[in-house]
Amino acid sequence: MDIRPGAGGPGGWRPGEGRRGRPSTIFVPGPDGKPKPVPVVVGISDGQFVEVREGLEEGATIITGTEIPGAPRGGAPRPGASPSTSSPFSPQFQRRQR
Repeated sequence: MDIRPGAGGPGGWRPGEGRRGRPSTIFVPGPDGKPKPVPVVVGISDGQFVEVREGLEEGATIITGTEIPGAPRGGAPRPGASPSTSSPFSPQFQRRQR
């Protein structure tokens, strides 16, 4: 495969394209305490952590969720979550039918 800049790759991809990241929006506490949207450019993610490439100062406070007054904190299962403790990504073996 030709990987020179400008050479078309699979699906029209060109080396160097997409390195900037993709646009997204995060929320930060505004001066009045209400969430304020901030446009950012995000990079790689492992499903738990996301690289923020542009639009946010290092060490900035961001909003990662909501808190419902009176609701128990932490440890509660997510709505619709499986009661099992196994990973949904682990292989699921089918039992043989007789």
